[in-house]
Amino acid sequence: MKITQILFTLILTTTITLAQNLEVKWGKETKSDKQLRIGGVLGSDPNGYFITKYNITGLFGKSKTWIARHNLDHEVEYTIDVPNEINNKDISREGMYKVKDRIFIFNSQNDKKADVNKLYLSIIDKAGNIGEEKLVDEISYKGKKDKGGFDIHHLPNSENFLITHNEGYSKKGNEEVNYKLYDYDFKLKWEKAIELPYKDKKFSILGYQIDEAGNVYLYGNIPVSKDLNKKVIFAYYPATNKLEEVKVEFGKANRISDLNFVYTKGQLQFTGFYYDQKGGIQGVFITKINTKTLNTEVEKTIPFSKKDLLMFTTERAAKKGKGILANFDVRQILVKENGDFFIIGEAYQLVVTTYRDSRTGATSTTYTYYYNDIMVVSLSKDAEINWVQKIPKKQISQNDGGYYSSYVFISDENNLYMMFNDNPKNLSPKTKPEKRGTYFASTRNPKKLVVALSTVNQKTGEFTSEIFFKSKTEGKAVFVPKFNQKLNDKQTLIYAEKGKTNRFGVITVK
Repeated sequence: MKITQILFTLILTTTITLAQNLEVKWGKETKSDKQLRIGGVLGSDPNGYFITKYNITGLFGKSKTWIARHNLDHEVEYTIDVPNEINNKDISREGMYKVKDRIFIFNSQNDKKADVNKLYLSIIDKAGNIGEEKLVDEISYKGKKDKGGFDIHHLPNSENFLITHNEGYSKKGNEEVNYKLYDYDFKLKWEKAIELPYKDKKFSILGYQIDEAGNVYLYGNIPVSKDLNKKVIFAYYPATNKLEEVKVEFGKANRISDLNFVYTKGQLQFTGFYYDQKGGIQGVFITKINTKTLNTEVEKTIPFSKKDLLMFTTERAAKKGKGILANFDVRQILVKENGDFFIIGEAYQLVVTTYRDSRTGATSTTYTYYYNDIMVVSLSKDAEINWVQKIPKKQISQNDGGYYSSYVFISDENNLYMMFNDNPKNLSPKTKPEKRGTYFASTRNPKKLVVALSTVNQKTGEFTSEIFFKSKTEGKAVFVPKFNQKLNDKQTLIYAEKGKTNRFGVITVK
């Protein structure tokens, strides 16, 4: 194990008690070394968490990766150099996962001489030692331009890994899928090569789920006509070596704005927003399929009331039967113990504008990111709408992927909390009520923004908004909502960054 110190301290740890039920504890502000960037959170344990970091040296330099272990005071205990080569040849990173006290790193490498695409695994133990690379899967693509690809699936709270790979594209052949299920010690439990009864050129794989028993559910799409697609699930049961196909229906939701596909408690659940030919989102849909019988137990489309629609559209549009014109992506689905659940969506739009210089003919492209209102839909266990609420939010940025946009979501037994960078005018007592939420938060100068906290009552849907803290923390770093990770039932890791300066914090539900 190679350990490298890559950060140095600027500011002492601070604790801020804000709002009625939340507390924020920021760690030390630090500066990254050279071109170091934070990647994401791998996972946590009762004593700390693991962060991925990377950098690129030079214009054509090779990327390097580290994993940093932080304690709960946000101090770096050690960092691990993660190899970016196998046998002195480049690799592609396929995924990194923390399960129990180990970290599993998957890399693929194309062996051009043998016409084989190989998948390797290395494991980091709880002491931070990296094991040798182990070959776990491979794709022979001889005679094909397409080298195929690997996917790794890990079910939360499970110790199993499902590795799937698709053979290179076949113009005339059927879709082929290969499954391998490994346990925590990475012993192969079973493997299966499956040919689906649909042509490769028509069938699209949209998602996978696995259950506690290691059964595999593939969700796919087949075009039937120009405007109609058939949605299917292929369920493979390794204990009986059976492959079953079932058609998936979404009630009256023929057109779908966004969809969430998950496995929970013996059911495959599809949830999202739907729209019709009049335009705009009309409501939500939910389909639940029993994984043992493959029977559809729930299939509902639940339209919004006119009152609900008027929060997001105009009276004139609502009278004409038009829905919500903004595109809402499903960000969270929260299921309560009693079966009631919440769908949280965010209005998102990317506008691509290309300019052409009339004199030189040169072109330039601008990417403008809009992260706007949050929609919260409360539904009963019988899939009836309890209430719908709009959290007004307007965020705009250019050519940055919306880095300081979106929000952090936290919940407790009574409330839902959304935290996001906002224009201080939206929260000022001097601003008229009808104007609040209408001012854009431009991240062109994020240091001037504030972090808004919207608290939504789970029973009534009523909400309040207040200034949580300044987006620019007590140094130079600025709050980055997209970077967050739930550590446990009470704590969520958050992050702030500006240039090379960064710091971590934890929001605790009291």
